[in-house]
Amino acid sequence: MKTFVTDCQAGIAQDIGGAKGSYFRILSGDGDVKVTFFFTNGDSYRTGWKVGIGAPTMREFKRILIESSITQRMEVAWSTGPINDNRLNGNLEINGGVSIKANKTAAHGAVSVGTSATLVVAENLGRGRCLLQNLGGSDCYVGNSSGVTTANGIKLVADGTMEVSFDDTVYAITATGTADVRYLEETV
Repeated sequence: MKTFVTDCQAGIAQDIGGAKGSYFRILSGDGDVKVTFFFTNGDSYRTGWKVGIGAPTMREFKRILIESSITQRMEVAWSTGPINDNRLNGNLEINGGVSIKANKTAAHGAVSVGTSATLVVAENLGRGRCLLQNLGGSDCYVGNSSGVTTANGIKLVADGTMEVSFDDTVYAITATGTADVRYLEETV
């Protein structure tokens, strides 16, 4: 496998002479490009190519021309066989569906919620899911800001559970009394 890092200028073709192989991959970049492959038999083929995608070409090529509509730094690779850059780590299970387990973490806690909007879980841009459980006392109402009220929140009944998958903050409030709200949050 050979790699090449290039600063592509918008609208200017980047010639990678001497790139010989039958498999091509864009390892990194900010946007998709047009790639022209020049084959050993004299033919050429121009196609769109997406960042992160690798695939075999129709035949062995001897030169590559990359055209980008934006200025960007790209790393490309070529070889005579599939290119695995080993950037992913973790496990992949396929058994009736796909489950990806890579660098997941979980957090849990308990929050006493009363008649003032109370932060239950902070904003988490990597949130996968968050399970909320109201262990009783009073029904509570859940929303994504400190402006949550009993009139606009989603009702989480006493001894009930709720799952949220948005990445914003989670607040809760009760009409009267207190609620013991537990959470289990997954970050991916």
